[in-house]
Amino acid sequence: MRACFDCHSNQTTWAWQSNIAPLSWGIQRDVDQGRRQLNFSECNRPHEGSDNAAEVVAKGEMPPARYSIVHPEAQLSAREEQVLMAAMTTMGGQERGRSAEARGGDGRGRNRGP
Repeated sequence: MRACFDCHSNQTTWAWQSNIAPLSWGIQRDVDQGRRQLNFSECNRPHEGSDNAAEVVAKGEMPPARYSIVHPEAQLSAREEQVLMAAMTTMGGQERGRSAEARGGDGRGRNRGP
């Protein structure tokens, strides 16, 4: 919630910058795009970006550097990244689960076996 919900949910906390144009235009665009890709408030619907969201986090591309500079609390610990990637893999649905199984996982971000 701390790191993702401002752009990836319907529970955005709008910072003071979001009230000043032209900053507000970019912030609104980023939030709209973030919600379209993955919206934790609407987990019951398919998201066009949920299938690669775990990889984006793994590559360190989320949260974006421009966001992290203003919101250092959005940085994730290694453990938080693991938990988030497992959850996003699950949200990706059956296609995501099948590709995880092909790599030896169980589709829930966990490996089979001991």
